[in-house]
Amino acid sequence: MNSITTGEGSAPNSYQLASPTGLRNGRFGWQDGRSALGTYVCVRLIGGAPMSGFSGVVSPGEPDYVPEATAATDSCGLVTHYAADGSHMLITLTASGVTTEYRLESQFAGDNAPTDIGDRLSTITPQLLLITGRQAPPDAGTPNAINLHEYNVARVTSCTPLSRVSPQPARFVLPLGCAYIGQPAVGGDQTRWKFDCGWASNNARGTLAPAFTMQGWTCGIAVTATATWAKGSDRLVIIEGPGGFGGYPQLAQPRAGIETGCP
Repeated sequence: MNSITTGEGSAPNSYQLASPTGLRNGRFGWQDGRSALGTYVCVRLIGGAPMSGFSGVVSPGEPDYVPEATAATDSCGLVTHYAADGSHMLITLTASGVTTEYRLESQFAGDNAPTDIGDRLSTITPQLLLITGRQAPPDAGTPNAINLHEYNVARVTSCTPLSRVSPQPARFVLPLGCAYIGQPAVGGDQTRWKFDCGWASNNARGTLAPAFTMQGWTCGIAVTATATWAKGSDRLVIIEGPGGFGGYPQLAQPRAGIETGCP
């Protein structure tokens, strides 16, 4: 969809792309006769404001193709293998009997990763890690590993698949590449969830905005380090994280009837 509804940039067949990492937006024209756009497309654009020029579609398999972000709920588990050479890491996680290897390249972009992963593994000290990031094509040297860029590694006390989070935010689902951290804190006036989207957690409001819009939420009022969204009588507030170890962004859902920034 295109958020510009009047004036320059609001022409018919104009679309607005939202990066899965929340880094940038781009508006461009999609001519009649081209196939319909889906929920994800990778294109080359010629920079311009408020509209960019359309250069071409980047298809899967081409060097510049960027796949959709991985689902972070698939990347939490017990460390069963670890290797690092200074430029990338290989980490194998095991969860519910399923073993998955991850290759993390040098584009580290989150909080500081634990530095004692190898030491704990060598002393057979159990450790659970949550890995989030943007999936890249497999590396030739490790073709069976999931290759992640712009990644984040966090030590957690438990893995929390989406299906096990209770309660969940009413009428909202985290986008791919994000995961809940632990169970929510339920209070008398609101419920709060911590979540992680890898590098994109540094801009939680921008990262979640496309998901809110696609799921029918409106308003999106931003105040200081928060943004409030509305869907019917439900409200959700995005709270940016303070950064540092454990400084995750949060979602807060006020109890019905409590005043928020949305009408």
